[in-house]
Order: sequence, then C-alpha cells, then structure tokens
Amino acid sequence: MLCVARGDLQLLDLYVLVVRLVGVWLAFSGVIYLSMLPGVGVDLLAAWAVSVGVYGTTAFLLLRYPRAIARWLAREDGEKTLALGLGAGDLQSVLVFAIGFYLIVTGVPSLVAALVPQPYQPGSRWQEVVRPGVPILVGVLVLTRRRWLPALVRAVEAWRKSRED
Repeated sequence: MLCVARGDLQLLDLYVLVVRLVGVWLAFSGVIYLSMLPGVGVDLLAAWAVSVGVYGTTAFLLLRYPRAIARWLAREDGEKTLALGLGAGDLQSVLVFAIGFYLIVTGVPSLVAALVPQPYQPGSRWQEVVRPGVPILVGVLVLTRRRWLPALVRAVEAWRKSRED
C-alpha cells in the first residue's frame, strides 16, 4: 500500500497513507450521503447532488492519485528517508499535515453546497458559507505554515525587540 520501491521508507510514503485514508473516509461519507436520498426533499435536491458529486470526485482523486497529491502537498519534505524510527519532528509534520488536509477536504463539500443557489432561501446565506470556510482557511494555513510561519516569527521577534528598546 505504501509503494516503497527500495528498502527504505520515505516521509512521502506517510503522506500518501494520509491522503489515502482521507480518500477512504470521503468515499464512506459519500455513501452515507447517497443513503440520504429518500429523505431529501425537492428543494434540497440540488445541494444534495452537488455534495454527493464533490464527495465522489474528491474521493476518486485522492484514491486514484495519492502519490501525486502527497508530492504536491509535501514538497521537499517528502524526499526525506526515514530510518528505523521516526523523529519527533517528522511525525509531528505528518500529523499536522493530516489535520490540515482533513480540515480542507471535509470543509469543501459543505462550502460548495452552500454556494449552490437554493430557491427556498432567498437572500444572504453568508453564515452557511463562513461555517465551512473557516476550517478550510485554517487547513490552508496549516498546510502552508512552512511558507509563512518563519516570516511571522521573525516579525514578532522584531516587534518585541523594538518594544524593548
């Protein structure tokens, strides 16, 4: 399942495992959504169809192309070769990645469903967009932390120094 070609395990293989697990979870969630069809009224049919479509498409992509997705998300971290044991930093990196990836993937279907116009609810629906949007934003920040976090830490340290002087 991890597709380890050589005898050593790379950090990318753990990322692939997380992507596949999220894909399986999404496929399962999509099946649950499918089972809700008998209880869906005509007014909710469009939102239900969009949610099932997003769950299905996302699960398919995660299960069909886990290595490419993990490579794109992990960037240069994925090339690290793991020894017999995981370092605390490597394990933390994979677990934080899993949390951020989970937040994004679980928020997208709700966000897409909230963006589909509903005939029974005219007017503003900003709360339904914000509710799934916040976890998506947090997930993006978590996944991109290596790009922005060092600059933020430097800025805070510079601010503290300026206040001490």
